[in-house]
Amino acid sequence: MLELFVVTLSALYWLPFMLAAGREHHLLLPIMIANGLVGWTGAGWLMVLGWVLLSPAKALTPPRRTHLEVVRA
Repeated sequence: MLELFVVTLSALYWLPFMLAAGREHHLLLPIMIANGLVGWTGAGWLMVLGWVLLSPAKALTPPRRTHLEVVRA
């Protein structure tokens, strides 16, 4: 029973990082570091969770085309 409690708490602690990874967030490493450093505080955990949920998951700009693709088009 204790193992289930520890696994559940660990999953909740890393929830912001797991959500960022699932959304393929472009700032995954800084989110992981912030979650690890300030996630143990309730306010820090909420701030990291808000950062993940309120920022776009992927860059909204289209990928740049090379000069060869522009010439061929």
